[in-house]
Amino acid sequence: INAEYMGMTPLQKHLSTEEMQQLGWLDKEGKPIPLMKTPEEGASTSVWASVSPELEGKGGLYLENCSITESTDYGGDHPIASRSRGTAPHVWREEWWPLVWQKAESLLGQKL
Repeated sequence: INAEYMGMTPLQKHLSTEEMQQLGWLDKEGKPIPLMKTPEEGASTSVWASVSPELEGKGGLYLENCSITESTDYGGDHPIASRSRGTAPHVWREEWWPLVWQKAESLLGQKL
């Protein structure tokens, strides 16, 4: 099992333009910032992960933009990119992994 970040897509239809501008997702003209992805672009990592020989037999990875992220990939210069690119440091806290796994099993109602 791997985790992925699909990116920021315009699927936040329940938010107003003003709210999305306040969050930094839209510019002053109401256009998506360059970091936004189309739904197809957002789905690309899921598709890649399901067919990539590179991931065969591997788990516990964090995937983004059709690649495996590293702990050093986090952040960027853009205020949104600093929260939406790469792997946040808390992801690599191994003491949390069993808790996340237990929560996933609890939510799914089955052992994984």
